[in-house]
Amino acid sequence: PSHAEEPEAPSPNLAVGCRSTMATLPPTRQHSDRAVAIEEDQRIKLSWHDLSYSVTVKPKKGSAVSNAAPERDGDAKGEGESAPMKKALLQHVSGTVKPGELMAIMGPSGSGKTTLLDVLARRASFGQQEGEVLANGNELSLRDCRQYVSYVAQEDTLMGVFTVRETLMYSALFTLPRSMAKAEKEQRVEAVLESCGLSQAADVIVGNLFLKGLSGGQKRRLSLAVELIRNPP
Repeated sequence: PSHAEEPEAPSPNLAVGCRSTMATLPPTRQHSDRAVAIEEDQRIKLSWHDLSYSVTVKPKKGSAVSNAAPERDGDAKGEGESAPMKKALLQHVSGTVKPGELMAIMGPSGSGKTTLLDVLARRASFGQQEGEVLANGNELSLRDCRQYVSYVAQEDTLMGVFTVRETLMYSALFTLPRSMAKAEKEQRVEAVLESCGLSQAADVIVGNLFLKGLSGGQKRRLSLAVELIRNPP
């Protein structure tokens, strides 16, 4: 098991399990001369080693955190002031996902699940990262990261007035190469609709608080479909 820790209390375990299903999409925030391009059809093995991530926070006056003796940034503040502290969200986490595997990361609230995914997807940009994230033993270039990495947020961010097909078509127009013919993009949309079980709902509006539309499960599948339009490895 991997561990994600909070400084004020021992952190719970992050239970990690893998089974063979589909490829995982890796990037990394680290930059070095080992970064290499990934071929379009190349399968990717993702690994992360001794990964830690921390952020700087200002504790509330009188809190258990401010009364502790954490690692501090800069000089000590005057009496009655709380100096900024480094809060560890991940500590020394390591793992590997091979091509064809689907990984499940489980743990209670606050154990670092979302933070780990954000770091792997290079979406965590406000903290300090240590350790390395590798694809096939090398770091991904930023360009490959943007092209091959897909990330589905916990909350659906969909336009309620669009139909399912319109949502995917807009995603295709914005993310697929300009050199790809429109007919090919339309074929990609239909293929993703079929693979996500949304063909019968293709002309149904997404819906929102004021418009009746898709069910919660259909919206979740549509969010996945939006990222699958790019056909990531």
